[in-house]
Amino acid sequence: MVVFLILLVPIVRILIYLQSELSIYFYNITKTNNEYNWTNHNTNTIHDSQHNTILNELIALTTITNNNSSSSTTDDCPFNLTFLENRIIRTQQQSEEEEQQRLIPQLIHVSMKSRCLPNDLVTSVNRWLQRFPNYSLLFHNDDAVQQLLQNPRWQTEFPLLQRAMQCVKYSGAMTIDIWRVLILYTYGGLYVDIDTWVEAFSEETIPSNASGFFFSDVWNRPSQWCMAFEPRHPLLYLAVNQITTNILNIPNVYRPRLVFTTGPQAVYQAYQQFTGGSRKHIQAPGWHKGLNTTKTILKLPHNTSMVDNGGHGYDNIVVYNGSKMTRRKKIEKETGVLHHRTERKNASNRIVVSCQQLLDNQSL
Repeated sequence: MVVFLILLVPIVRILIYLQSELSIYFYNITKTNNEYNWTNHNTNTIHDSQHNTILNELIALTTITNNNSSSSTTDDCPFNLTFLENRIIRTQQQSEEEEQQRLIPQLIHVSMKSRCLPNDLVTSVNRWLQRFPNYSLLFHNDDAVQQLLQNPRWQTEFPLLQRAMQCVKYSGAMTIDIWRVLILYTYGGLYVDIDTWVEAFSEETIPSNASGFFFSDVWNRPSQWCMAFEPRHPLLYLAVNQITTNILNIPNVYRPRLVFTTGPQAVYQAYQQFTGGSRKHIQAPGWHKGLNTTKTILKLPHNTSMVDNGGHGYDNIVVYNGSKMTRRKKIEKETGVLHHRTERKNASNRIVVSCQQLLDNQSL
């Protein structure tokens, strides 16, 4: 069994490589017929007036409550959960030179089903607030997420997106994969998974002249769980289109392979298209320049001493309502948000329906 697992690892790496290389190959074949207009997406540095305009839009977006599932006041939270407010920083604490250069807005975006959070997640968010004192923090509940996803503007910019969304059957990770790209494309800023545990990572880690920022994940792909961009960045445009294509080609909508459909592999494919670089080049850390554009992205090495997306003892055994379980499972029960693997397992008895079959026959 051990020998089998050892042999399996390089096979998986080869399959991921082939899928990625084929993606960039077919993209380069077809891009002449659907050339992306980079010049329409040139953005300037973010000044105070622009920053405040963006903040006003985000405040309006994140305070939307359309149903009873997303609590809107501290009084709505159960006794064991804490209501998380937005933190709004209007005045940017930076020099005039930094203000003239900064491309990525000083915004942190996090998301969860409701603003009523377990103490474990509140602790994680508070560490981000401490490390990024000049950044506003915007919390997006399910209502705010849906408001952005259903924005009529996408019918023009991403005409196939709403059609593809009909094949997204999970409101958790798969939906958030799409939303996180759209929120950064629209407003810019830093997106982090709400359960990530920040250590040495701080405001100074993201250079003011970077148009995009990633860490490397364990496969040397861009870190989808922690990424920062200026608004309307061309890589994010490519990522939305890549995710849309992947969804429309799902062989089974009830058991999608999230990593390869909407997850980190989809962002990696967009990264290849943006740079036009080889797999070896873009997997290496450093500054990467976009194809047909002067925009550059900084990709740092995989470094759990800066940000740990599995930290804070989430696999430790704790007691919840008299039962022993991992801290991660306890958070699932407290938030009501299932892990995507649990969602897949729950759908194991559903009939196999591809996205195209579902779109052709909505009764399936």
